[in-house]
Amino acid sequence: MVRQFRKETGFVQVTTSSPVGVRTFVPHFSVSQLRSKKAPDFGAGNWTAFRAVARQLAAAGVKQMCVQPIHETPPGMASYFSRSSMNALSHRLLVLTDIPEIRNSPRLARQVRKQLANYAAHSIVKEGTDLRSVEAEHPPILAKAFEEFRLLPQAAVRNKQFTAFCLKQSWWLLKYAYFMALREHYSGFPMERWDEELAEMNSPKARDFMALKSARIMYFKYVQMECYRQAKEALAYAKSLGIEEIEGQVGVGIARESAEAFLMRDIFDFTRQIGCFPEPENGYPVQLWGFLAERNNQALLDFKVKSNKNFHALGFDRLSIDHAAGFLGGYTTFPVYDPAELARGNFRLLDPGMPADAAVAERGGEWAIPLQQEERRQTYAKKVLFALLEMIPGMKFSAETVGDWLRRIAAEGAINAAIAQGYDITLMRALPWETEALGNYRPVDRLSLTHDMPALTGLLTGQAGEHKYGWIDGPRVGMLLNRFGVLAPGLGRPLTVSELTTEFMMEIHRRIVAGTTAGTVSLPLASLFTLLPAYLDNGKWQYTNIQPGTQGEVGNLTGNWEQRLPNIEELAPANRLIRDLAARENRPFGQVISLTPQTFDCGFQAQGKMVYSESVVYQAASGNWTVWQPGPGQKAVMELAVNYDGPKRAAEKAFARFNLFPFLGKDLQLGKLFNFLDLVSGLTTVPDLAEGFLVGLPAGTKEKPGLNRHHFVVLAEG
Repeated sequence: MVRQFRKETGFVQVTTSSPVGVRTFVPHFSVSQLRSKKAPDFGAGNWTAFRAVARQLAAAGVKQMCVQPIHETPPGMASYFSRSSMNALSHRLLVLTDIPEIRNSPRLARQVRKQLANYAAHSIVKEGTDLRSVEAEHPPILAKAFEEFRLLPQAAVRNKQFTAFCLKQSWWLLKYAYFMALREHYSGFPMERWDEELAEMNSPKARDFMALKSARIMYFKYVQMECYRQAKEALAYAKSLGIEEIEGQVGVGIARESAEAFLMRDIFDFTRQIGCFPEPENGYPVQLWGFLAERNNQALLDFKVKSNKNFHALGFDRLSIDHAAGFLGGYTTFPVYDPAELARGNFRLLDPGMPADAAVAERGGEWAIPLQQEERRQTYAKKVLFALLEMIPGMKFSAETVGDWLRRIAAEGAINAAIAQGYDITLMRALPWETEALGNYRPVDRLSLTHDMPALTGLLTGQAGEHKYGWIDGPRVGMLLNRFGVLAPGLGRPLTVSELTTEFMMEIHRRIVAGTTAGTVSLPLASLFTLLPAYLDNGKWQYTNIQPGTQGEVGNLTGNWEQRLPNIEELAPANRLIRDLAARENRPFGQVISLTPQTFDCGFQAQGKMVYSESVVYQAASGNWTVWQPGPGQKAVMELAVNYDGPKRAAEKAFARFNLFPFLGKDLQLGKLFNFLDLVSGLTTVPDLAEGFLVGLPAGTKEKPGLNRHHFVVLAEG
């Protein structure tokens, strides 16, 4: 039991322990972003690096992990949320030396190892990913492995595996491989200009093409067989170490140039794209994501069910649905092409970065389920969700429902109905976008620093590398710190990296993970590195995506989707701290309350809170944010932070008196005395609190900010 503040009655006893349910800690990461000393590569993480991460997390007591999308992306696309197939996996993640046809060929194995060593020695890309190199180096090596495969006798085990794989995956694999051969044949020529007869796979032209390109079609199937094998074995390896649940994220939709677009027009529409209407409150303009619009029919639902069932069979226990507000509540779609140019036979793509094009797109925006048809929207959401749940036995789900209110209501209504029936679904709550007290979440809630928002240091400093987040200012950071039980009255600007300490970062992580009643807490793997002094910076390496809503192509100026972590082995010194987080012991902390001076002075800002078992986080006189721990025999009962930022009165002090009765009332009535330890100055006083607590602060000392604030720890005497 702890006490929470009520305006009318002061503090009252309430229960803040988590309701019955499992409390889980889930680090999330992209395989492409990983790096390991034991995993040579051509510029992006692979399944060997994933295994190294699994060993590291298992050693630190972590039982769950979340893997960001592993599906294939279009050539030149960095964002792995921009998948080019609902089922094909990315060859970028392959461990080339683990392919049997390479591993069993001494000549080919030596050649690949030599190429990897040369890349490591001479690459000029040292920090981020080098996806151009991966896309250049992988295909020729995979082609050589395929030629070795074709030389195998018909009775070879690999041939039997290939036949079985093609049979099991036939419902999507042939279309995919055929499309890939077409794209290669047309060599960059826009899909809109391809021969339309080829879109019908039973047409004479299509049959002739498949006969002519049979070897290439077989090659693309072979690559997918190896992608599936390595992914499945890596996930199984993680579970063998004690990882109990692996969650897989999937992207919103499918790229406009894809097998689904060209060959499945009964369920997809490549002339329209999924996106979002402007969100001025979040600073987003109209967003055109380039993903295929969907035709909401039974064939689409069947295809989604089979695709997600396929994903489950790989070894993912939980499916994380990005933009579930659209997935369940119906997407908003926009034209792909400039209508005026399309009327002339030209396929000019709309560019949302051009104001005129953005206006055209917004005017052409449509809701999959029109406004005012909310009952239909809610029925559709339940139909989609329950089809997935009933057709994929044992699959758990997580859903991100951030979006407009109408679709969010429909999506969350369906999710809550499924939870009520006993299905295991967690509902993502985006830490950066909410103001909810951490003690008010439900066991089904998943408190998360999302994949496309600033990392924790970014939220505190408003900066990633040189990139600044204009929407993160002092008041927003102060509100965030208050949610973590940290007093920060009058915070006029974001924090700076130089003001952060590892003690502070660990305590903030601990409060997010152990201080919330949410059943699940998910943080980026990168955030755990900031528990170590060497990585307490604001480098872009911490981020999956730097600036949501902007470019995701390879080589984009912002660095979206192209960052890499340090070697995972370097995280080992933080194992003890990570184990503390993974345990998720319930550690409630006091609620921050703003105080108004009894003797009014508009220059004073003050906040207070009760202290239970937690440490005290404060800003020292040096400006650094750090942590105070009670010494032997010390018992802290409350904190009080006071800041003065009023009119300049040189060489004078400003005074204010604060009523602390709501915090200490019963003890004051009993005549108890308290020591007020000022953590800023280091001085201790025993004030008379009968008429309130009198605070005096120098006025006009902005040049020396440590002089115009106090942060008191109130200690019970005796």
